[in-house]
Amino acid sequence: YNVVTMIVLDTSNIIDIIIVKVSVIRFIEELENKLTVPHSIGVYAFDGRIGIFDTLQTVMEFTEDMTALKARVWEWSCAEANFCNDFSTNLNGAVVVSQTVLESEVRSSSLKKQPYLVLFSTGFDQAAWYSDQEAVLRVDEAKRSYGLTAYTVVLTSGIPANRAGVS
Repeated sequence: YNVVTMIVLDTSNIIDIIIVKVSVIRFIEELENKLTVPHSIGVYAFDGRIGIFDTLQTVMEFTEDMTALKARVWEWSCAEANFCNDFSTNLNGAVVVSQTVLESEVRSSSLKKQPYLVLFSTGFDQAAWYSDQEAVLRVDEAKRSYGLTAYTVVLTSGIPANRAGVS
C-alpha cells in the first residue's frame, strides 16, 4: 500500500508564513525519515475570505519527490494567489473542501492507499462558513468511506484547549 498525505496550510494573516513553511518542511522531513512504504504528499492552502472560502490553492500536487516538494513549499508565496490577507481562519471549510481533493487522490488507482489529512492552522475556525459539526461529520464520513485519519497541527500559542478545532 501507499501512504497519501494531504497537507493543508492556514494562510490567515494571524500566522507567520515563514513559521508555517519551516514547520511543514520539518514535517515532510520526518515523514521521509520514518516511512518505509511509498508515500506521496500534496500541499494546499486556504483562508476565509468571501469568494474563496470553499477553494483550496494548490501549492504542489501530490508527489513522491520530497526534494521538489520541500523546495516548492519554501519558494511558495502568499502573493501567488493573493493569500495571507484575511484575518479569519476557515479551518472547518478547509476540512470540508479538502475531502474532495483527498478522496479523488485515494481513489485514483486500484492500489490501496492510507490517507492522512494534516492541517497546519491556528487551531480554531473564525470564519464560520461551515460549522464544527459539519467538519467533524465530513471527517467521520471520510474515515468510514476511505480510511481517512486527520490531524490539526496548531501553530499559535495561547489557544485554550476548549477552542481547538478538529483534531
